[in-house]
Amino acid sequence: MRRDTTKVEQIQAPWWDSGEVVLIREVVTHGDRKAMIKNMIQARMEQGSDAQQTMDLNFRVEEVQAAMIITMAKDWTLKDRAGKQLPLTLDSINALADEDVEYIVGEINRRNPQGLTPQQRMGFLATSAASISASATS
Repeated sequence: MRRDTTKVEQIQAPWWDSGEVVLIREVVTHGDRKAMIKNMIQARMEQGSDAQQTMDLNFRVEEVQAAMIITMAKDWTLKDRAGKQLPLTLDSINALADEDVEYIVGEINRRNPQGLTPQQRMGFLATSAASISASATS
């Protein structure tokens, strides 16, 4: 039986305040993986990379983690130190403590065991990124 790709689950780290939760989609779809790559490329272009140049596909772990959260988190109630709710944005993710990011990504990964070898994942990344870059420049 296929897994429900629309199911959302609430997660909460033990050290978060009461009421602080992240709603994540439980299943990473093929489209999600493509969206993650697109989000990583978009973030690089926003940081000043020239869209016409060939993208370096050696993404940093932080870029992959942020793209995964942006793609898989449907909503959250995380707050800043002043108690104001953070928007679900790349800037907010980058402002989180490492343990918060690791927790969210770990929960997403725990629900989505990797069936690909590292070589297969790199091949997929290269193919998808080339496709996305080509469509962005045309």
